[in-house]
Amino acid sequence: MLSTTIRTESVIESLRDLPERVSVDEIIERIIVIAKLDDALEQAALGKVSSHANVMNQAKEWIKR
Repeated sequence: MLSTTIRTESVIESLRDLPERVSVDEIIERIIVIAKLDDALEQAALGKVSSHANVMNQAKEWIKR
């Protein structure tokens, strides 16, 4: 599940990289990506990850369907 909180510094750093004029949609999209990355890093820290081999096996099963 996507985290509902993100580090403010992550957002500020990301927004600094944007051009002077940018659409609200681009800003929102960037914030969503940051939230997803923060969530993924948190899950990885908690050991909630799958091995590459496991993911490849799942992909092969999906392709067969």
